[in-house]
Amino acid sequence: MLTAFGRLIPMLAVGLIGLAACGGTAVSFMSSTAIERAEAELRGAERAKADELAPYEYTKADLYIRMSKERLGFADYQAAQRFAEDALEIAATARKNAAEAKRLKSLREGNPEGTDPKGWGSIKGESP
Repeated sequence: MLTAFGRLIPMLAVGLIGLAACGGTAVSFMSSTAIERAEAELRGAERAKADELAPYEYTKADLYIRMSKERLGFADYQAAQRFAEDALEIAATARKNAAEAKRLKSLREGNPEGTDPKGWGSIKGESP
């Protein structure tokens, strides 16, 4: 006949094993969430035309997301999360750089080189 203490040890062992399994799942979930956030930021960068206006940052963020997914597939959760967090930061930079490039492009197109933006004549010193 088992005592109460004798029954407690197997229950604790099962509980600890279950807790360890949940811990791995939580890390996996955190990595997946980081990848989803990075992908959302990359989609935002794509809407801002970063693939054309900031191709280096856009491509780097895309590759980091791919590396993150690859690491997640190998159960290297810590590396997957690091790649995803870096991809998120780089995708945000790509979106910002694309917006700035778009703004500069519109200024160049709306303001031909050598003219004053207010229409006061040429910047080169000629009168209107």
